[in-house]
Amino acid sequence: MRPGAWLLGMSARRLVPLLLFAFALLSLGLRYQHQMGRIDQDVSTEETARLRERLNIDQSRLDHRLGIADALYVRRLVGALALHDGIERAYLIDAAGTVKAALLRRDLGRPLPDVLGDPDQPAELRAWLARSSARAIDVATDAQRPSLRAEVPLQEGHRLLVWQDLTRPVALRRAVVQDELAREAAAVLLAVTALAVLLHLLWFRRARQLAGALSAIGAGDLTVRTRLQGRDELANIGVEADRMVERLQAEHAQLLHINDVINRSPLVVIEWRNQPGWPVRYVSESVRQWGYEPARLRDGQVQYGDLIHPDDADRIHAEVAQYIAQGPDRYRQEYRLRCADGRWVWVDDRTVLERDAQGQVTGISGVLLDIT
Repeated sequence: MRPGAWLLGMSARRLVPLLLFAFALLSLGLRYQHQMGRIDQDVSTEETARLRERLNIDQSRLDHRLGIADALYVRRLVGALALHDGIERAYLIDAAGTVKAALLRRDLGRPLPDVLGDPDQPAELRAWLARSSARAIDVATDAQRPSLRAEVPLQEGHRLLVWQDLTRPVALRRAVVQDELAREAAAVLLAVTALAVLLHLLWFRRARQLAGALSAIGAGDLTVRTRLQGRDELANIGVEADRMVERLQAEHAQLLHINDVINRSPLVVIEWRNQPGWPVRYVSESVRQWGYEPARLRDGQVQYGDLIHPDDADRIHAEVAQYIAQGPDRYRQEYRLRCADGRWVWVDDRTVLERDAQGQVTGISGVLLDIT
């Protein structure tokens, strides 16, 4: 099966809604992936700006309080960092590396390597031990987990080390994004459903009506009309189909009239195949005047060549062979024909040959008249 052939095997009223839903779901999936992929970066950028702004203020306060040796107020300033969402570790260390202020009382007065060596300390903080002192506020994003590390240089060799966990802000942002995308997905799917219903009512239902009308016309019912309203393509097709059927109906009525006239006349219209025995392809109902059913001649139960009088058969066959080989393509013959009851009638046969582009005879048609 060719790729995509199964799609062409589906009806449009099923295929189009399916493609609409698939496109909507694909778009929503790509948007979800894009939004979720940006959350860590967006939260990190926003929280970095907030933390840097907070530390700029605290740097000035801490420098002032360190200058006047107000150790109690310094500890309060460092402790107040716990109010900043996500900050779980903060250490003010002096030039010797001793913790002078921290969020936990147990860490006061301890060397920073000992504090960072505690089992409950994040492993990322230990990397600060190998770092040189920063000359300005330095905020860095941890590549291993959503968190920020900040180092604030203070006077007399003091440093403030801060570690902020971004797990909660990231989770909150994810929940907000997922909620927004869920509402957006519901709106998109509702819109797609409404569009599918609208297409069914305005297009596919009418297309099925058009297909049903054309199917009935193709089956020979020339009384059917599409009766589609509107100015779109389907309506235009329906109008043209109705006009075509009206012309066909008029032509069909004319043919029936001509056929009726022929059947009520002494003329017999006949068409032969260019084959031995001249099998009949078509014969008018007027052949009943000689006692033959048209169907028996058409299906080969009666061979036309067998009906020619034996005394005329050789002459007729020879003449027809000459006309087929050399022309002319219109000729007239008189010969005797056997009726079904055994009597013989003289017929006037006026025949026309039809040829293809190579000159081969493709059809033989004639009009027979009883001239007895």
